[in-house]
Amino acid sequence: MDAATQLKIILGLIYGVMYIFSSWVSRNVYRLNLKFNSDKLMDISFDILGIVFFIMFFAIKTKVMLVVILLYFFLYLLKDGRRPLAVD
Repeated sequence: MDAATQLKIILGLIYGVMYIFSSWVSRNVYRLNLKFNSDKLMDISFDILGIVFFIMFFAIKTKVMLVVILLYFFLYLLKDGRRPLAVD
């Protein structure tokens, strides 16, 4: 298998896993909404977003790519979890 085909397969698997987890987060965010109101959850998510960006800045500066990748995945899930809250 050539390198281009391998890259396509790996990227497809990564995006597939990301979409599966993001749909799970979007589907289950209502459980948090039962305990807290949407405004409070949006405030908490923006606070977490700022903290994660701050940590990601230092991870990029120190070239710790595994941390950067995991934090990006977490930010992606946080974004998809906020979407149902913004509609509410």
